[in-house]
Amino acid sequence: MPQIEELRACADTVDRGCEALTVGTPAALDCCSGALQAAVERLAQLQSGWTETPNAADLEEAWRLRRSVQRASALLENAAAYHRGWSAVVAVKAAGYGPGGIPGEVVPGRRVWMEG
Repeated sequence: MPQIEELRACADTVDRGCEALTVGTPAALDCCSGALQAAVERLAQLQSGWTETPNAADLEEAWRLRRSVQRASALLENAAAYHRGWSAVVAVKAAGYGPGGIPGEVVPGRRVWMEG
């Protein structure tokens, strides 16, 4: 596959991941994770085998890929901020309030991530 087609395929894959992020369901988020990982792997392979000097069309497609990655980054950062905000609200509600209306001490939850 020509390099420009590989770049286009990477950008399309990242765009699919972005679309999944806007849906917000657990299945869509799983799809997003897989799409972004596939794009990274594909780009790494392309980068290691890059043989041609990039022309204007290659550069245009590379910029498109960059914009797609920046969009995915912004969506992921906003999703994380939203999650942190709701976690703080739930934590305060769970801990209750102390004397004088001061929120109770909240011990943040811990997470474990495992892949097999």
